[in-house]
Amino acid sequence: MFDKSLLVVDAWLSFFKSGLSVTNPYAFKTNDCQLYIQERCWRTPSVVNKGELGSFFEYQVGDCRFFWPKNFSPSGLGWLYAEVFYPWENNPSSYAHPRFTLKDRNWIMDAGACEGFFSYYAFSKGAARVLAVEPLTLLGQALQYTFAKQISAGNFEVYPGGLARQAGFIDLASDPNHAWDSHTAVSTVDSATRKVQVTTIDALVLERGWSEGGLIKMDIEGAEMAALQGAAKTLKRFKPQLAIAVYHNFLNARLCRDIILAANPEYHVDFRGMYGWFKPARPHLLFAY
Repeated sequence: MFDKSLLVVDAWLSFFKSGLSVTNPYAFKTNDCQLYIQERCWRTPSVVNKGELGSFFEYQVGDCRFFWPKNFSPSGLGWLYAEVFYPWENNPSSYAHPRFTLKDRNWIMDAGACEGFFSYYAFSKGAARVLAVEPLTLLGQALQYTFAKQISAGNFEVYPGGLARQAGFIDLASDPNHAWDSHTAVSTVDSATRKVQVTTIDALVLERGWSEGGLIKMDIEGAEMAALQGAAKTLKRFKPQLAIAVYHNFLNARLCRDIILAANPEYHVDFRGMYGWFKPARPHLLFAY
């Protein structure tokens, strides 16, 4: 049985340990710890099967109807919905930063689109144009079904690949029971990896003729630093707003911040949340604007 009192004690111990450490690069606020405790106590919404289309089921979570591969487990979709749609005030994963606007963006890149909840959220907030970057073929096909209406209107596009510091191919490890955790890996004879194409953010922006007024959301399971290195020209010239998941490894938040500021020192960078699921705790999201 879940023991909230033990959770609270563990959370505040992580908070105080981080504040006492002279080598820890992160200074959490009390609200960061409180957000983590709230997140651990979430009750996530039900995932309802609404039908099927070929190799895909159509599911509904909250107000979102979307397609998902039949051979992929839907067990974590309620949690993924909560991470995007639960309110800023009690959600350390929320992208609703008060300095950010989606309605007025000239372009939005959803890097690590997966089931498409962030793209769905962006359109619900008035986004006019979204590019979804998704390396898993089946998830890219599901996104085509989910956003068929927006594709027809010229407002949505799927790039079927990943992001890196330079174009080429990488080995991607994926598990149909946890498709949202797909990540780059060293290829071995026994590993469940596949070759996927990667490009750079600079190339995607250049190919589409984009300039100022953009926003990049990124949650690509630890490859965020490489993707940012492949975005140096975009960051320098166009300064898009950035919302980046940085919890995958302890130093990712600091490394991402350093890459961003090296490309364009005019950015203001915020860390948000205390990701206490791993030890030592680290920030959950990075916002740059």
